[in-house]
Amino acid sequence: MTNGQRWAHIPQELKQRPQWCYTYPQDVDPLRRKAPRKAGNYLASDTNPADWMTFELACKMALQVNGEVGFILTEYDEYTCIDLDVVDAETQRDKGQDRKSTRLNSSHQYY
Repeated sequence: MTNGQRWAHIPQELKQRPQWCYTYPQDVDPLRRKAPRKAGNYLASDTNPADWMTFELACKMALQVNGEVGFILTEYDEYTCIDLDVVDAETQRDKGQDRKSTRLNSSHQYY
């Protein structure tokens, strides 16, 4: 399934909000490859709405760098996202954190 096909399943209600960023998988620092980006591939703040963009622009930017799009959650949103990735030796090294709660406080969700 292509990114475009996956992104087509994102609810229209979320697409209408200008709370989107994208990822930059070519970053030299592997820890920043999934970090939210604003135009120009610069790191975006997940607390500064001036860094966010429309869904359409985030998709365009993500496609240019083979990245993903991410929705930025705020305290005013009526949404909750829970990351249910399987964390094991093959997918992520142990960082000494409680794996059950590591991502529950994240403010961005990627598709």
